[in-house]
Amino acid sequence: MRVAVLGMGAMGRAVADALRAAGHRVTVWNRTPGRDTAQVARGAMRAARPEEAVAASDLVLVTVLDRAAVEGVLSPGPVVSALAGRPVVVCTTLMPRGARELSAWASRRGIPYLAGAMMATPPLVGKPEAEFLFSGPQEIFGAHAGTLRALGTVSFVGADPGRASLWDLALLAGRYGMFAGYWHGAALLATGGVPAKEFTAKAVPFLQAMAAALPLGTDRIDSGDYTAGEQSLEFNHKAVDLIVAASREQGIATDVPGVAQSLMARQIARGFGRESASRVFEEIRYGGAPRR
Repeated sequence: MRVAVLGMGAMGRAVADALRAAGHRVTVWNRTPGRDTAQVARGAMRAARPEEAVAASDLVLVTVLDRAAVEGVLSPGPVVSALAGRPVVVCTTLMPRGARELSAWASRRGIPYLAGAMMATPPLVGKPEAEFLFSGPQEIFGAHAGTLRALGTVSFVGADPGRASLWDLALLAGRYGMFAGYWHGAALLATGGVPAKEFTAKAVPFLQAMAAALPLGTDRIDSGDYTAGEQSLEFNHKAVDLIVAASREQGIATDVPGVAQSLMARQIARGFGRESASRVFEEIRYGGAPRR
């Protein structure tokens, strides 16, 4: 398969390498010269302009920073003309509405469009641990899934072009929430002279064990039945209160645990303190209003 990769940031370079390693003919382009040097040395073809990369390819992957960069690459007339009838896969973190608008823009110009989400870091690309999510016309995904599997594990998440972006941002929310909690724990222990490396050695297995408990709450969230098991919302809120109090006592910021504290407190004030801590979902999703 002839594949163009537009954008040679860290992810773009990793994508180009994985595709080439899988036996595809890869043409690369980047706005800033020089970032593709290693890829060209390993066998990729260099295009001077994006429309040249598109014209030389059967499938186009866009791996630039944001929506403005996507539009800057795809909207010039020569690129639009070259893209007509060629499927383009935009692997950029976007707002769901932005992905839908780009899909509509492409459709009006006869450009088959598939939205992508790259749930990986550059070193993971090309390995099964890298997950790539796609949404849009299923026939486009079906026709090119074999090629896209060179990047890692691929999944089709729905016909709505915004669905891959929604998954992307939801998974990143979990990641950054976890990282923020880790950073807070490291800061708390640092006040006692404990280095982050020592904290990490215990935090990783603990967080892995806690992550394994996530499925226990899914039935409660999906059904709306938050009958508590062993530990109620009030029980968990007391633990978070102690984290906040200890953080203040040690002189560090309380922003991270303060979020959980506030959400739990609002649900308790609504009379749900004896229910499961999973009920915080209701405060986030509905803000106290009845579930629709």
